[in-house]
Formats: sequence, C-alpha cells, structure tokens
Amino acid sequence: MRSVEEHRRIVADLVIARPARSVRLAEAEGLVLADDVVAPLSLPMFDNSAMDGYAVLASDVPSGTGLEQPVRLPVAHDIPAGRTDRLTLAPGTEVTDAGVDVVEIRRAAEPGQHIRRAGEDVTAGTTVLRAGQVISPAVVGLAAALGFGELRVVPRLRVLVVSTGSELIKPGSALLPGQIYESNAVMLAAAVREAGGEVVATPTSDDDVAAFRAALE
Repeated sequence: MRSVEEHRRIVADLVIARPARSVRLAEAEGLVLADDVVAPLSLPMFDNSAMDGYAVLASDVPSGTGLEQPVRLPVAHDIPAGRTDRLTLAPGTEVTDAGVDVVEIRRAAEPGQHIRRAGEDVTAGTTVLRAGQVISPAVVGLAAALGFGELRVVPRLRVLVVSTGSELIKPGSALLPGQIYESNAVMLAAAVREAGGEVVATPTSDDDVAAFRAALE
C-alpha cells in the first residue's frame, strides 16, 4: 500500500505546467509569473513634487526667514497634475496649484525640499519581478505603473473532480433508503481552487466502469 508521501510524489509527477501565455492585468491576480519583468522606465519618470503647495527657488526664501519677515512673491503659473509643458522657474516668482496672485512665504526653503527624484523608487533596466512569483494586487499595481498592459503567466491547472458511488446523491435532494449525500467532490473542488487550480466539472458516477468512462468523456 502506498504511503502518503509516495502518493503525493506520484500525483505531483502527473502535474505538467500548461504553456505560458499573456493575460491582461485585470486577469493576472493570483496567477504565477512565467518570466522575469524588467522595468522599461524609471519611477518616478521625472523629478516631481512630493506634495501639493508652492514651488519656490530656495534663494528667494533664504534661511532665517521667519514669521515676522514674510517674503511676498507673485504667483507665476498654475501647474495642475497632468500639465505636460515644461516651465522654468525664474527668480522672484512662485508656482502654485492655487489661483492667487501673490503669496506670502513665512518659512525658509531648502534646495530639493519635497522633491521626488527620477528613479527614486525604480531604476529603468532593473529586474523588479521574478518568474515563479505569485501575482498579488501590489504586483499588478507595479506592472501598471511601469506601463505593462499584460503579463506572461503560467495558466491555472485544469482539474476534473469525479465522485463514484451508486449511493451518492447531490445535497438538496431527498434521500431514499441506503443513499447518502455526496460531500467529497465539493470539498475537493474547493481545495483545488484554494490551491490555484481551475475545476472543470464535478460529475458523479455510478459504480459501473461504463458509467465512469462516460463521465470522463
């Protein structure tokens, strides 16, 4: 008689991975990456503001500026998120996402303060995801941020669950003498899904070879 470990090994030897294929990000969660993913671009892609507010040349708000010595500067531009033209900040001006004409600065600014530098999170050309990695929501988000619409994955294994027994009746039906409710198939199907597999069907077969073969067909 087989031991549990022997049976596990024999069953595992029967499992053959399906050929890799590309799927949309929305369908990739829970699957396994087939290939390494290399970042085609850096994140952030360009130096950008880490917070809303005013952009100022540090030299315009020198160290030592306090609440009693506010610096008044004209607002040069309104730069909402998504604006694509490039602006150069001239001395003596402010850039803001508000619509005011003049702003008072009551605190000194340090060069580079509140700026997220290009490549601070991810550098282009680095491997950010590895083959064999399970695709989580975080992985999907990273792939989207890098511009990927699809990922190469190993498809779920397709598993057929068949219960045999002339005495078996589907739950919800009325039992006759000698009959019992079939419970193994639904439990095994749930275990397959929990392990990441795809259940094709869960038919029940009588204790008859021909009936079993017909169920497989």
